[in-house]
Amino acid sequence: MPREDSVFVKDAGPASIMNEINRTQRRKETESLFHYTSADTAVFGILGSGMLRLSPFESTNDLWEARPHYPILSQHHDDEDFAQEWIDKGWAEIDGSIRLHAKVVCLTRDFDLLEDVPHPDARRGWAHLSLWAHYGAGHAGVCLGFNRESLIRTMNQHDEADTLKFHGPVSYLADPPAPRNLGIGQIRHFGVDAAALDYAAANPRAVFFSKHYGWASEVEYRLVILNQSLLPVALPIRDALTDICLGESFPERRIPALLEAVTTYPNVHVWQLRYHGRHLIKTPGPTALPATAKSSRMKGSLSARFAALRASTSEAKALRNQAELRHRKLMTTLIDSVRQLPTRLQWADTESQVLEGRLDAVLEPQRGREPGVPGERVHWEDGAMCCITDESSHGPVLCCAAALQVLDHDGLRFHAVVAIGYPGTDSRVKEGLWRAVREVPTADAAEVLQVVLDDLYGRAKAAQPRFERLRSST
Repeated sequence: MPREDSVFVKDAGPASIMNEINRTQRRKETESLFHYTSADTAVFGILGSGMLRLSPFESTNDLWEARPHYPILSQHHDDEDFAQEWIDKGWAEIDGSIRLHAKVVCLTRDFDLLEDVPHPDARRGWAHLSLWAHYGAGHAGVCLGFNRESLIRTMNQHDEADTLKFHGPVSYLADPPAPRNLGIGQIRHFGVDAAALDYAAANPRAVFFSKHYGWASEVEYRLVILNQSLLPVALPIRDALTDICLGESFPERRIPALLEAVTTYPNVHVWQLRYHGRHLIKTPGPTALPATAKSSRMKGSLSARFAALRASTSEAKALRNQAELRHRKLMTTLIDSVRQLPTRLQWADTESQVLEGRLDAVLEPQRGREPGVPGERVHWEDGAMCCITDESSHGPVLCCAAALQVLDHDGLRFHAVVAIGYPGTDSRVKEGLWRAVREVPTADAAEVLQVVLDDLYGRAKAAQPRFERLRSST
């Protein structure tokens, strides 16, 4: 049958550390326990699942616990034939059985300082700078607060056969406590598994609740379950969780996921810790997303807004296909005219390049928006640009561009621009020499386009003297 043992031992350690503090400052232990972990483990693991995991005891980081204890072995004369074999390997089996089957969760105790002291939170379970550094992801993690009684009650509900349960504070010592002797005869008669359970039940303080005094600053409290499974144990925490303390460097990108996880914990307080004056200070934590992160110009449920977005995208695609099919001939005329510019200009010692699919002639405020976004709708837009430069490619660049836009209500808009770009500058920084914007109905489109393209050629030719002066000066 399951068995539960409470192990309550007093703190012990060097007088220069903990005992000196206890003598000079009256303190009262609270009913809270705290657990330090990383942001992702807290948000996506513990809070997301509502479970606190008891991990394998063999993963503890104190050499006292990581190495076998080697208790004194007692034997009867009937055990002589078995004694040497047991001494060689038997204790390793007992110790290994305990370490493989025991699960532990390490928590930090919480103390109120009762006297008028400058920093009354110095002994709080969430205020240990070293624990934040070691277990709280360098102050970017989380410290979870639990009600001790609720957590222990939850552990005691873990009901399995052949299971031992322990809880209590850790004792910090200079020398490990002496465990009870181990009888070889009982091991032979009852088996290693039963002997391991009996040894752990008789020596919980030595096995589970003693650490070297070098770890005394952790003021640890443990929950231990020793069963016959090799897998971790998960304890429900929704009734026991009381506080979520975010580290001083908790990542902002994890706040949305944290707030979503907290919605299932209505009685939990979220705190943000700040480092000030060489101490941690607890302040109210985030309770809602920033308005900019959750606001929307369109009202309604997610389903309605998503459906509207999909409908807008589908409609925009259909309108684009119709516009491109209807006005492809105009676009072909525009591109051919831009492509022929270098030949018509006949400038010596120059090179040219024509780039299609460019909207350099269109001012940024007049470019098409994403589907469904309020504002002017541009069903289709396309264009081309001709770049003329010196053969050395180090001189100025004459940019001649044209573009077409198809608008609502059977309207079209033509754009044309002539500009000079200078070497060593951002390609977008140009000296504008001329720009034209003409908006016309479809019926007049062919005639107006030809006028715009003729103007583009004329303005490019008129720019030749300035272009030549710039070429000669570089």
